[in-house]
Amino acid sequence: MELFNTSKNLLDRAADGESQAQYQLGLIFCIKENVYEAEYWFRLAAKNGHRYAKEVLKEMEEKNLIGCKNIWVKMNLKK
Repeated sequence: MELFNTSKNLLDRAADGESQAQYQLGLIFCIKENVYEAEYWFRLAAKNGHRYAKEVLKEMEEKNLIGCKNIWVKMNLKK
């Protein structure tokens, strides 16, 4: 039940325009290999000024990736 509440909270925050929540949803969809949904959330996060979301989108476009699991790993290694 706690996981559901956390996910709902994340969705609510993302829907309210919070770029970090949007970026996190993009990462979640990357892990699930749903590149279309991931791109949607990364684009919203980037539009709202999230720096890492902009980097992910740029890398996705440059490499014309089918999935973005590798980007998730690479972004976490940069931290």
